[in-house]
Amino acid sequence: MPFISPTEQLWMDRGIEKGVVKGARISLLKSIESVLRIRFGTEGVALMSQVQLITDADVLSEIEILAIKATNLDSVKEGIENYAR
Repeated sequence: MPFISPTEQLWMDRGIEKGVVKGARISLLKSIESVLRIRFGTEGVALMSQVQLITDADVLSEIEILAIKATNLDSVKEGIENYAR
């Protein structure tokens, strides 16, 4: 097994961490899009352009919950606008 210096190991760990975060974000975006499509049709999916600007996975998770629980599309729009600020 080849030797990996501590610096190389650190770079590898950071790369893996970034990959995990990126994967979580992509998964959340797909989930949000699915929920919006199922619940609100094309009008809901149209909100994805705003949602995709959000990089924080915790905020995306909150938006996902909002999209699931919302009683109407206007409340989803308002929530996304509040989170995007």
